[in-house]
Amino acid sequence: MSKDQVEEFEVLELEEMTDDVEDTDDEATEAEGDEEVTFSAKEIASELGLTAKDFRRWLRSKTDRRANKGGRWVFTADEKADWIKAYNTKDEAAVEADAESEV
Repeated sequence: MSKDQVEEFEVLELEEMTDDVEDTDDEATEAEGDEEVTFSAKEIASELGLTAKDFRRWLRSKTDRRANKGGRWVFTADEKADWIKAYNTKDEAAVEADAESEV
């Protein structure tokens, strides 16, 4: 094999390896897209202009639901919207609907 043939072979081999890596990245992105987006109490509190502590205190006063293992509150996008609406309008019905959906 000549020097040029060796170099060409190495280039082709590298291109194949790069293609394999790009395929793997696409699969990882697709898998991440299947995961549901969640929000923390701190993120919602920030959006409402509250401290996380004040928001969590308000949450505990409005529902029997408690933080997940490790003390972390986790909300879906729909739950986030419901809690923001409930806080802004002081709408007890929205809070009750959320509590019923947890059961």
